[in-house]
Amino acid sequence: MKVPSLIILLLLLVSAAGCAASAPVADLPATPAGSYPVPPEYISEATITLVQPAALVSSPYTDRGFSAATTASISWWLSPDFYENTNLYRRYLRSTEAEQLAYPGEQQIFFGFITEHLDLAITESDTDEEIILFRGISPGFAETVLSNAAYDEAAFASTSYDLTIPLITYGSSGDDGYSNILLLSRSPGDHLLYINEGEREILLPRDLTWQVVMVTEIGDLSIESDFPLFSNGEMHESVQHVRLITIVERES
Repeated sequence: MKVPSLIILLLLLVSAAGCAASAPVADLPATPAGSYPVPPEYISEATITLVQPAALVSSPYTDRGFSAATTASISWWLSPDFYENTNLYRRYLRSTEAEQLAYPGEQQIFFGFITEHLDLAITESDTDEEIILFRGISPGFAETVLSNAAYDEAAFASTSYDLTIPLITYGSSGDDGYSNILLLSRSPGDHLLYINEGEREILLPRDLTWQVVMVTEIGDLSIESDFPLFSNGEMHESVQHVRLITIVERES
């Protein structure tokens, strides 16, 4: 299993920044070594530099020439009642076939329609550059991921190239004080769907399996970018107590 070079470089920069720090910013303890298959490394200070994927941003889905049905399916994903709709839809995709049959017939038909066209849109979309993406996860889900060092994702995963969106705008910390962020890389030729610039959202294919390769607990994280960050409209942000869980796609 190969860890993409961009992730290695990014995390080496994170580690180098941490080595220069003399003390943690707070009294949050690091997770005891050996508690998880991939033991966390604690770093008191680090800096991450974000780069906007220019080629993706210049190609919104409405300009891609998708069919009306495919465009409508993507638009549904962005509807005002987004969270209620997509949470139910994700639960459906993560259900067994028998569980899906228990849903109302009309809902099964609709969800089947959405799945078909999101699959088509993602299959017809890829990246021509290597990019880093982030996804915020709940404390409970983070515990599952860390305990197993892997997980299967049957649903479409919503990610962002702007770390401040899952970390600050929608993020929350657990009882241990840490906010949990999945960090992953997509390489040229990998399928993904750029949704829009509103939340810098990029949708990944469903039915992917991920492996945890590194866990980094950062006391004080500085975020630098070459674009205005969603959280404050500036090109710098600082956040405390972040757990970066680096994952790579595992081949079936």
